[in-house]
Amino acid sequence: MPSHQLETALWLESDRMGYMLDLLDEKSLANQRDVVRNERRQRYDNVPYGRERFAVAEALYPEGHPYRYLTIGRHEDLEAAGVADVQGFFRKWYVPSNATLTIAGDFEPEQAKALVQKWFGTFPTLPQPAHQQIGTPALTQTVRRELDDPFARLYRIHYAWHSPPRLGGGDIELEVLADVLGSSGWGRLYKALVLEDKSAQSVSAYQGGAGHSGTFHVIVDLKPGQDPVKAELTIRRELEKILREPVSDAELKRVVVGTESSFVWGLEDVMGRVERLQYFNHYARDPGYANTYLQRLRAVTPQRVREVANQWLVKPHAEILTKPAAPAAGPPEGTGPKGPGASAKAEGTGVKKPAEAGDAAGKKKPAADAAGTDAAAKKKPAAADKPADAAGAEKPAPKKPADKPADAAAAKEG
Repeated sequence: MPSHQLETALWLESDRMGYMLDLLDEKSLANQRDVVRNERRQRYDNVPYGRERFAVAEALYPEGHPYRYLTIGRHEDLEAAGVADVQGFFRKWYVPSNATLTIAGDFEPEQAKALVQKWFGTFPTLPQPAHQQIGTPALTQTVRRELDDPFARLYRIHYAWHSPPRLGGGDIELEVLADVLGSSGWGRLYKALVLEDKSAQSVSAYQGGAGHSGTFHVIVDLKPGQDPVKAELTIRRELEKILREPVSDAELKRVVVGTESSFVWGLEDVMGRVERLQYFNHYARDPGYANTYLQRLRAVTPQRVREVANQWLVKPHAEILTKPAAPAAGPPEGTGPKGPGASAKAEGTGVKKPAEAGDAAGKKKPAADAAGTDAAAKKKPAAADKPADAAGAEKPAPKKPADKPADAAAAKEG
């Protein structure tokens, strides 16, 4: 935005934080509820592998964990939310003590600070809401599930493990490992399944860190007519090799150089700088964490990557197998973490699991039937985690500045 419109941007954000709640009523809530439900249908319920995202979360997280249900919400919960629920959540969480305002670009710092004080300084001082510390849950056994997806056209194998939180110990090492496995053209799984065996249409791997804990994903989409059991054996073989032997120095150097280059290129535009400042502020509690991040990246060693892999990738995990199915009579709407058409099966009770690589020679297995959220590119800043509870104390009405700026713009909140 033009720098001379900064004050109008601050006024807009101030108005939203301090005074929007007064305008909320049943009619406006119903309108926004329909918007969110339509977004869920468009992006989750009626797209290929959309229901798989719910199945992965359900397999990894127990009932009551904040990551068990995706942030888009379930249809029944959206329908049940009332004005009082929204007001309670807003008053507890959408307060200055729980928000970050980031400004970058062509402005005078002292003038910007004065404008921030003008439009936010009259808000009452409220304590920061308590944030729960939730550890990484542990699975007692691998969860293997099969999904029939009428929107999918390719058979998908998706493995997911619990992993460290964003910027936690081992997070960067697993990012390196994901690139070694899934990078297009040279990643180990990519070469084995796409280039050599020619059985896979695509391969990806990524470390998806979040606030409380993360997930490490391996996803393979097979070409039509290919044997999923054979593909799973290849996945297991490459994972076992990672656990036994360190990645090569050449592989590590390639990942470190590529990651650092992407980091620097991401700072070229103003929005990239704003997002990175907020990202580090949220996850490391230090907006100036960039140098520490790069030092951690450069300090990664092949042996350390192997150690972290043996810490996380030997544990029980989720195996979600998605196979194309005939379209249903009507488009599914989705009612829960499984979604329509999902069948949850305990390991060994219905979905065939391939033998370990060591005893697979010469044995033909019946075919069996995976997804993540975002692509395996370098991580971008994520939104703040929001606990599930919505109740909150009454928020005193702030004193609204009388004047309204003449110009317009936008500011970024955490």
